[in-house]
Amino acid sequence: SIRGSAALAGSSKLFVDPISGNTLSGAEPGDEVRVQIVLRNSGDGVASDIVVEDPLDLSKLTTIVPRDGGVLTGNTVRWQGLNLAPGATQLLRIDARLRTPLDNDPLVNQARSGVAGATPSILTDDPRFPGSEDPTVLEVLSPPDLRSSTKDARVGSERLVSPGESFDY
Repeated sequence: SIRGSAALAGSSKLFVDPISGNTLSGAEPGDEVRVQIVLRNSGDGVASDIVVEDPLDLSKLTTIVPRDGGVLTGNTVRWQGLNLAPGATQLLRIDARLRTPLDNDPLVNQARSGVAGATPSILTDDPRFPGSEDPTVLEVLSPPDLRSSTKDARVGSERLVSPGESFDY
């Protein structure tokens, strides 16, 4: 008898806008983002009892809501008991919000999967870049907000400064 084999390599991961579904390359602190994993069986056999784990950076993400049967434990969202026919895909999602404030420091993330009780070790790929198994990167765009900044010069009651005069502000 000839048996086919499952192949989960080629599964992808992106950050997308949770409303429009558009792929995000960057987002600002406080923005809502969706992690979207497309699990793909590119083999010619059924992939049974699939486990997917996605460790998240909780220093950058908050309000984490796993979707599609995922469970958050600590910093990892996990799906288990999934089955995929040859050529089939399954969408797995996580909704989250970028913490505020945040520095301009990218959020780099990669999920991993495995089958039939094996430790998940097959890495997801960011399909925006060539090659396989690249981590997915979301640029954190944290522009300075100077709208509430003020200057106050302390130089007497009229607040006038003459050329060459020193003052504190």
